[in-house]
Amino acid sequence: MNYFFEIIKKLGLLRMYNFDINMTEQCSLRCTYCIENFKKPTLKNISDLTLKKIIEKFDYLLYNKDFMQNFGGLRICFWGGEPTVNLNGVLKLLNYYKWHPKVSFFMYSNGYHYSDAIFEILKEFSDFTVGDSPKFLTQISYDGIASHDVDRLNLAGKGSALKVKENIFKLNELKIPFIIHPTIAAKNFDKIADNYFEFKRMSKVLNKPLIYSPTIDYMSHYNFTKSELNEIKKILKNQFIKIASQMIEFYKTNKIFDFGWMNPNKAICHAGDSYSGIEIDGNLYPCHGIFNESTIKDSLKVSSIDLPNDVFLNDILKSTFKYRKTLEQIPDECKNCFTHYCLKCNSTKCSISEKETFESKWTDYTNQPSLCELYKFIGIFRISLMKLL
Repeated sequence: MNYFFEIIKKLGLLRMYNFDINMTEQCSLRCTYCIENFKKPTLKNISDLTLKKIIEKFDYLLYNKDFMQNFGGLRICFWGGEPTVNLNGVLKLLNYYKWHPKVSFFMYSNGYHYSDAIFEILKEFSDFTVGDSPKFLTQISYDGIASHDVDRLNLAGKGSALKVKENIFKLNELKIPFIIHPTIAAKNFDKIADNYFEFKRMSKVLNKPLIYSPTIDYMSHYNFTKSELNEIKKILKNQFIKIASQMIEFYKTNKIFDFGWMNPNKAICHAGDSYSGIEIDGNLYPCHGIFNESTIKDSLKVSSIDLPNDVFLNDILKSTFKYRKTLEQIPDECKNCFTHYCLKCNSTKCSISEKETFESKWTDYTNQPSLCELYKFIGIFRISLMKLL
């Protein structure tokens, strides 16, 4: 256990252990960059028996001294598909741990088909907290009107943006804790400015600070030619110039940019380290991103809810310290890179890595050179932007 982690423990700032539970393989949308495989013969919900076993394992962890010495509690994250499709399954976990002071909830949601029952459930938890954080926080996937309907279509092949936006405003009206998480594909980089300005308008109407910070679609495994990359840089420069004056104005008041790509962020995902994904069948992996990565899935299995409680706990702890140590092995090229902004998806990097050892595959952050070039270009623009302040 490293020195930093010991300090964290002494300060009482232990990280919550995140379990992303695949509640269902079904979804009300068919987003082009989704990691779920909708071509399966049958799209299943997690079974009641599997949920019962998960609760048994969580109870064991929450009342185990070895686990609670290392973690601040559990964050149960509802993943899918679209978790609200399996609302009964979500309710089983919500109701069971509603009053537990060391358990919080998080839901990844497309925000599209929200019934009155869903709003009522979310509203019921809206006043609960765990420490300084909401007991139940919902993340809504909304890209911005200019690009959302290009990539997030419903089952009839039609756009979903207006319905999602309507539900966002209702969540806000009901004072339900939520965040908005946009994604953008390279083909939509020419819509960055339009989306940015829409987020600014939404921020005023919602009376809620919004930072437009779209995640670049990692799953496409971008590998641009030099000419394609040069064209993309031209598009990005044009988009950045369109929003530069607004970004500067916001920064002068808030000391942060309201376009997330201009704020320092070289975060490393903690997949495997205090973070696991539980598949429909009850097997555990270091991340939900592994669920449909057939080439590496079996080799990265962490544990299973069918194992004895003490074995399950030991697997969790071993995984945490294994991945924590691995994540310290950042390539020198990354350590010495000048750019301020670079987001790295370990499961994606690992799945396409040609390196030999697990450690080198999991931290093979430079195996998508096109993305590295884009992040460096973003870094160059920020340097120019800061000179104008």
